[in-house]
Amino acid sequence: MGTVARFTQPTTRRAWFIGLAVCLIAGLILMGLRSTTKVSASQKGQTGARANIQVMLNGAESINLNSSGNLGVALLGGAAFDVKSVDPASLSFAGASAMKVKGTDVPPSSASSSDKGGKRPPTFNIAYKDVNKDGYADLVAYFPIRGLSQLSAGTREAFLRARTYGGAAITGSQFVQATGDRQKKAPKGDGTCNGGTITINDDDAATPYPSAINVTGQTGVISNLTVSIFNFNHDFAQDVSVLLVGPTGQKMILFSMVGASFTAAENVNLTFDDAATAYLPIDTAIASGTYKPTNRAGQDLFGDVDFFAPAPQATPASPYYATLSSFLGTDPNGTWSLYVVDNAEGDSGSIDSGWCLDITTAPSVTTCAATLLQGSFVAGDTTQTGRLFRDGIPSECVGTAKTCPGDNPDSSKDTLHYDTYTLTNQNTSPVCVTVTTTSSCGFDVFTSAYLTSYTPPPPGTNLCTNYLGDEGLSPQDNGLNQSFSVTVPAGATLVLVANEVDPMDPLCEEYSLLVEGNICPVVTGSCTLTCPANITTSNDPNQCGAVVNYPAPTTTGSCGTVTCSPASGSFFPKGTTTVTCTATGGGDLLAPAGGGPSCSFTVTVNDTQPPTITCPMNVTAVTAQTCPPSSTAIVTYPPPIASDNCPGVVTACTPPSGSTFPLGASTVTCTATDTSGNTATCSFTVTTFSGCLQDDANPAIVVLFNTATGEYRFCCNGTIFTGKGTVKQQGCVIQIEHNPADRRVLIRADFAAHSGTASLQVPAGKTICTITDRNTSNNTCQCGSTPPTKSPTK
Repeated sequence: MGTVARFTQPTTRRAWFIGLAVCLIAGLILMGLRSTTKVSASQKGQTGARANIQVMLNGAESINLNSSGNLGVALLGGAAFDVKSVDPASLSFAGASAMKVKGTDVPPSSASSSDKGGKRPPTFNIAYKDVNKDGYADLVAYFPIRGLSQLSAGTREAFLRARTYGGAAITGSQFVQATGDRQKKAPKGDGTCNGGTITINDDDAATPYPSAINVTGQTGVISNLTVSIFNFNHDFAQDVSVLLVGPTGQKMILFSMVGASFTAAENVNLTFDDAATAYLPIDTAIASGTYKPTNRAGQDLFGDVDFFAPAPQATPASPYYATLSSFLGTDPNGTWSLYVVDNAEGDSGSIDSGWCLDITTAPSVTTCAATLLQGSFVAGDTTQTGRLFRDGIPSECVGTAKTCPGDNPDSSKDTLHYDTYTLTNQNTSPVCVTVTTTSSCGFDVFTSAYLTSYTPPPPGTNLCTNYLGDEGLSPQDNGLNQSFSVTVPAGATLVLVANEVDPMDPLCEEYSLLVEGNICPVVTGSCTLTCPANITTSNDPNQCGAVVNYPAPTTTGSCGTVTCSPASGSFFPKGTTTVTCTATGGGDLLAPAGGGPSCSFTVTVNDTQPPTITCPMNVTAVTAQTCPPSSTAIVTYPPPIASDNCPGVVTACTPPSGSTFPLGASTVTCTATDTSGNTATCSFTVTTFSGCLQDDANPAIVVLFNTATGEYRFCCNGTIFTGKGTVKQQGCVIQIEHNPADRRVLIRADFAAHSGTASLQVPAGKTICTITDRNTSNNTCQCGSTPPTKSPTK
């Protein structure tokens, strides 16, 4: 953990904030409780067309979340919107799905009509009637109040989502008043939830770190995503930052440095949705509700926001995203990780009831990918005199537009370098564009936004000409910064300006601007890009991955050059890799680079190659020389040798080395298992004898014997003879005699005196080896277990 300069005493931190209070106070605009009128009949964006809704409370003033009834919600039709085009099966409101009933005359979902098996298709508790008396039919649906998981007590924005039979997304919202003190819980056992508690440790990573959800069984790619956190508690909520990382590597900050100073979060339930109409506050306490992701990392007055390892880090080439749209078009299956950190001393907290993902999928999604603008300040850049004042307030798409803060008097005479980047909103409706600055320069870069054009000073008043917004503060020392957002009108040009804060530091130059938002053309005949289907293949032989060739995306319209990364023919490692394809034509005109529509698909390489394993040679062991002779021995043997095409192979043997082995031959089986579950086995034998005699004059002459069975192994001048004789025992003296037609074997051992003799005649009457062993305690007993020749055994 890096060293962070902070005020550790609460009184010191309070005094610090009181001194800054005058500069940081901002007003909040409260919105009404009844139906909004955010309607755009054909608006095309990442969150779908907007429509009017009306929550039908039947005379009640609020929704009692503790009740077991249902709630009616009307989706209002109009001249440009036929509600009968909406698929009832797609309806959801504040986390609840539309109720199903039997015997209704309402037509079922067209999606259900293709169900197989002869079952009656489901019907839904909906009706078509003119609720607002405007002459157009409205769709009224009913939802179980117990299922309104995205609502909690207070004034909340509730979202209705649906799709037409043709697949077009529809979104409507209304502020409602809710009552009830139930504590929301993340459902346990749901594949998109983790109900476990996350303990937020003081000035450290949370436990667990990360908290994970393993999503399986989803089809298609992500077309909409919301994230909910249940029962967030912390004594000083501004200390906490939360990073979400998807299965394919996308990383975005859900929230950071939010809430007023010295305010606690108590059992707060938060849902994050790009379509929400509010950000989390900076000057009031956090309340339960639905919010846009809110990254205010640049406003950490006590030090940098650090997501400790193993969380992925942000760099100018790979910054953190600021919107959930960064996950659109990716495969939802795999491990999702939530990294929670506390970056200031003195307080701790928890997320008591876990978190959930709300994932909507579609066969494919054509979206405008985020644009990464990378630059640096160099001597040849254009210059201006002075710069904007950094007032600490990031501009936002909601509420009252930020007023230009004017120039900074301390830099009014400085000559500063700057770069500009131009994007055009070719949609037919306004677009909210989010910009995040990441820099190797720390605080020595500052980003602002202008409409149509930018005229640098002098005079200083030019800084406010065509002004749209700015980030409020520069990045922190670690290069991370808060995001800011501006609304770009339809057809308008957005100019982003990256400024030096102080005259150029030659050691600090690189930065990036990550631009997120649906700022691509929707004109008929423009470029449409369709990626190939997801690909699954096995690894190449002896490789932890495979070279994969895939077909090029199909195009319609003027797409220009289409590039995919990683390119076809690349080596793809084991696991799932997202391929993103982008067209240079039919998209935004960007200075200094160009970009158009994009699509993505996944390449999954499965490791199907088993590992290899080689067992050690057969092992011979001798029991402890005791009287009476021991019947077991503890045997230690060398481990097997295993290898695999991917790192991480492990081995295990049964019985394991160091086990107790009985007299006779025992088989040991060893298994190698790689990280994909592929296995390979081998085996060897451990042969245990009761005793061993080794000739004092010639140590190469050895006999091993089993006092229980009479089996022996006689090593005589390089030849091994095996057989089974008759055992006679008198006290501690053991005698084994074997007299077949081809030999005579006599073994006599005194286990009390630790001595013995042996002789071998081949053929009978011709002695070829004798053993005299006056001290068995110093024997090495080396007599090979795999003889070059074998004599017949009778």
